[in-house]
Amino acid sequence: MKRALSEELRRRIVEAVANGESSRAVAKRFQVSPPTVSKWTSVYRNTGSIAGKKRRREKNKVLTPHMEFIVSQIQLGPHLTVRDLKIILNNHGVNVAPTTLWRFLREEGFQLEKIKRKNCPGDAD
Repeated sequence: MKRALSEELRRRIVEAVANGESSRAVAKRFQVSPPTVSKWTSVYRNTGSIAGKKRRREKNKVLTPHMEFIVSQIQLGPHLTVRDLKIILNNHGVNVAPTTLWRFLREEGFQLEKIKRKNCPGDAD
């Protein structure tokens, strides 16, 4: 996913169009696509804002159904790594990238030096 362009660039583009330049000329000058220029100027006319939309990342739904299994594996292996857990999940029929697994664990409140659940029953402090 591409990152959002700066509000300063958006402001300069909207101002250029408001000052009478064509959308195509502005797009070429600022090296963005003509539809981007049209969209930003239209949003500005309708809302008065040049701010980009907030980006939301949905929680990883691939691993959510396997949460109980993941927690049970973490409780069995006190020194489990993300790579170890990935192998266990692959053997269980769940194929995910280590990065996906790492993000899921972090979002679910796991500490990732060695995987340990915060306030998980059965964990020794």
